[in-house]
Amino acid sequence: MPEGTAADRLLALALALALEEAGITTDDIKGVPMEPSTVVTAFGSGQVDAAGIWFPFVDVIKKRITGLNELSSNEDSFPNIAFPSSFIVSDETAATRRGS
Repeated sequence: MPEGTAADRLLALALALALEEAGITTDDIKGVPMEPSTVVTAFGSGQVDAAGIWFPFVDVIKKRITGLNELSSNEDSFPNIAFPSSFIVSDETAATRRGS
């Protein structure tokens, strides 16, 4: 994802919390900014050792790699911390999805 965006900031916070829970700090890792689809490819091919990514990309990675160790997920922090997300579409798309 592009650096400096809201998604980048949110992912950085989630990553820092997950690392802290595992006894690791952001100083212990080398972050490599990439677009989400590149993360899936890089992680799946072993070019990176870990990935901080969201759904549906997590599911794609899980389908490709057996024995995956998911360090943390949103459910681990809830209800103390909630990571907001929104999905927005046009009225026309929403009507099409509902079958109207």
